[in-house]
Amino acid sequence: MLLKIDMMRWLADEQPQLETIETWNNVDNRYMINVNEAIGYRLSRVYNSYELKLDEAAGYGANQKVVQPAVS
Repeated sequence: MLLKIDMMRWLADEQPQLETIETWNNVDNRYMINVNEAIGYRLSRVYNSYELKLDEAAGYGANQKVVQPAVS
């Protein structure tokens, strides 16, 4: 917590034009969420992320290339 407060003070001195500082935490990291809330951060949005582990038995072995879809 003290390190985070010190960094906020440093940013205020070095970049006084900043109006917003954004940080993020995993939802299960309650310790850091409590630290952020204690020093005044507030929840602004929630992101969902998804992960799929490809099973080698399904034909996606270590030697095969997984093609990512293009983002437009």
